[in-house]
Amino acid sequence: MNRNGLQKNRRSAGQNGTPSKWQEFRAARHPEQEHEARKPRNDVPEFLPGQRMFGTVEKMMNSYGFIDVLDSRGRIFFHFSQVANGGNNEQLRVADEVEFEMIMDERNGRIVASKVVRLPRGTIEYETLSPDRICGYVAAPPTRAHPGSLTYSTGGEYFFIPFFYNDVVPEVPLYKNDEVSFFISTNKRTKSLSAKKVTVVARSQAPQRFKGRVSGMKDSFGFIKRAEVAVEIFFHYSQVAADVPDLRVGNDVEFSIENRKDKEVAINVSLLPDGSVVFDDISEKILSGKLLTIPTNKRDEGKIECVSDGKIYSFAEADRDGNAYTMQENDTIRFLVATDRRDQSKRAVSIQLDIDTTKVEKNEQREIGIVAAVKVLEGFGFIKCQSRENRMFFHCSEIIDAEHRVKMSDEVEFTVMPDTMVNSKPRLHATRIKILPKGSVHFSSVSSQLFNGIVTEDRSIKSEAFPTLVEIENAIDELEEGEKVTFRVRENKRTDERAAVEVRSLKRDLRYGIVILKKDSYGFIESEDHCKEIFFHYSEVLSKAEHITLGSIVEYSENFKDNKLCAVGIQLSSKDLSADEDYSQQLLSGTVKQELKSTNQSYGGLIAIKEAEGRTDLETVRFSSTSMAEKRTLNQNDPVCFQLATHKKTGTVRAYNVQLKRKQQQSTIESIKGEYGFINYQEGEGDSKNVFFHATNLIEVSIADLGVGDIVKFSVIHNKRSGNTCAAGIRLVKKAAKIEIDAAPKDSPARPERLKMKLSRNSESKDETPVIRQPKGPESAGIKGFGRQMSRSTTEENGENGTEEPETVAEIETLETEEIESCEVEEPAPKQEL
Repeated sequence: MNRNGLQKNRRSAGQNGTPSKWQEFRAARHPEQEHEARKPRNDVPEFLPGQRMFGTVEKMMNSYGFIDVLDSRGRIFFHFSQVANGGNNEQLRVADEVEFEMIMDERNGRIVASKVVRLPRGTIEYETLSPDRICGYVAAPPTRAHPGSLTYSTGGEYFFIPFFYNDVVPEVPLYKNDEVSFFISTNKRTKSLSAKKVTVVARSQAPQRFKGRVSGMKDSFGFIKRAEVAVEIFFHYSQVAADVPDLRVGNDVEFSIENRKDKEVAINVSLLPDGSVVFDDISEKILSGKLLTIPTNKRDEGKIECVSDGKIYSFAEADRDGNAYTMQENDTIRFLVATDRRDQSKRAVSIQLDIDTTKVEKNEQREIGIVAAVKVLEGFGFIKCQSRENRMFFHCSEIIDAEHRVKMSDEVEFTVMPDTMVNSKPRLHATRIKILPKGSVHFSSVSSQLFNGIVTEDRSIKSEAFPTLVEIENAIDELEEGEKVTFRVRENKRTDERAAVEVRSLKRDLRYGIVILKKDSYGFIESEDHCKEIFFHYSEVLSKAEHITLGSIVEYSENFKDNKLCAVGIQLSSKDLSADEDYSQQLLSGTVKQELKSTNQSYGGLIAIKEAEGRTDLETVRFSSTSMAEKRTLNQNDPVCFQLATHKKTGTVRAYNVQLKRKQQQSTIESIKGEYGFINYQEGEGDSKNVFFHATNLIEVSIADLGVGDIVKFSVIHNKRSGNTCAAGIRLVKKAAKIEIDAAPKDSPARPERLKMKLSRNSESKDETPVIRQPKGPESAGIKGFGRQMSRSTTEENGENGTEEPETVAEIETLETEEIESCEVEEPAPKQEL
């Protein structure tokens, strides 16, 4: 809520570009009206033959014109033939200064001008100043629109003389009764008097200045709300200062007060910056109240009852915060309390409708929709309603949030009421409009829950979840009466009609499998024949997803979503899948030929069986996620031991109870670099080489505790991404001893003098032995690296398992599972029949 709602500059209707009352008043007063208009003078000046006279061209016709004679109240005719330079009048214009002689026209006996000569501008002086300055007093200060007047006394008589704003030297504001000195100027043409070069001699007591805010404006006058007393004062536009470019309702002003006809009026009105005048002290606490009465016009007052203390606060229409949307009696509103500095009265300001509380308390029927069209300049628009066929009209002023600029596709909540602004038959329109977050309005919705039902004779579905039959949308011809199906429900918000969608038969497509992986919102199921894995989302689970755990036996159907095969209609099953296979008690051994996370289309991995096991009928055997005795990651060429299971119906053989048997080796650390390092490794009888290892492959030791030369025990595995071998399951066996360097051998060449270390003179001991220590980085303090993570590209280049987008269960298990602890595996006991 805006606490400064009272201080807002409320402008008049002239803000949209139309001129204000003050501008219209100034435009109507032409400069010619500020001076006394001269009447046409037809009297002929006194005839002085042969005398050169001065004047200005007053009027010009086709072949003649008239000259306004200086020092005379008349004008004289002249013909273009009397213009000097052979009657060439092309350069002669109205208001040009000229010199001429007066002659008698023998034809008609009139006095005319002869020998007319054009003079440079400024040659003729139209005004004469008095020889001495006159002292007087300001009777009325001037403005740019009106002249002022001075009073002075001569011979015991008092006279008033006008003067203009630009006659003050220097240009300073004058106040009534200021003592001034001036020259009296006489206009040679009009013989009128005025004061010139007015200078301040002594200031009168400066009038008191008051502050206020313009509260109303008419054609030529207005009213000001005074800041020191709770009244309004009249002012005329002629009293507005000359430097005010525009004046509107809501402007803060400063003024003086003068009594005219026993009434106080504001004079010398000047403009102040916005916010200069403060009428109220506004509280910080937001109160809640009930609207008792609503103001019907700008002068009327409304009443609010505060909920917390029961006090009644009045308010005006201007005290509302935001748009003038519809409010009703007993509405719940929020407001602030303003204390008037002039009379300490309290009233409610920044009033805003609490639509959420009002909706609950009054059980108001609210509707929702989307703005389908809007004309901001015209101030109206239309809403596409969720529950109505026809679009709903609305005024832009009905938006509760005044700072929001309404636009198409805005989702809104509103109340439908009759439009009282229409003179004819009232129509319905949307009021008290609240802007909703995106995605709040839906004209039809599909349930996220799956329902079970039975197909009836009329191709509808009977379900316990609904009291009536649900019609199938786009019915499938293959469905038969009495067939069990799963479905979702599409509901039309306007008509409340329901239809069954995504209907699937449980009779034909029902399959069984074992849950092999669960994530936050999805998982994987291994099929009953252990030949494939299938993705499922928790939204497709008929019961609660928490009831399904790893190893649970489920029943499901298959369907394509986004061109991917997925499991749908998943629920727990009591079927015993172990009864479909015969389990061998013989323990076999072999090596992993194809990893479980193979990119081949066929699901599962392959184990090559050793020839010594006596199984000549099998060279390789397939294994899957459910074949593993424990959650381990098998790499290519890993030695394993396992048992065989044969499917009773298909005769398919697979490995189960698969356990890892990795050979351990022992060697020394060659080098360490941050989070990784290298170990001396000799493969068979070939040359030794370095094998890569990462800090994540360490067991019961940190990389900060390792150093070059330390003896470690490890297993060698194959990294499929890099194609290289790397060490895993690394354990520290023995720390390397410190290397002490004795004196140099006798047969070693002498060290050059320039390379010898300069020992301190204070050091007299000759028995000291230098010790070379391996350099230690931040790892010595228990900090891994320099606080910098290795990039994925660097990790992959060095043979570490990277993190890619998991596509299958095998890849997800590989990323989740830590590198196994490498040890010499004892011959595992055969797994009993499941």
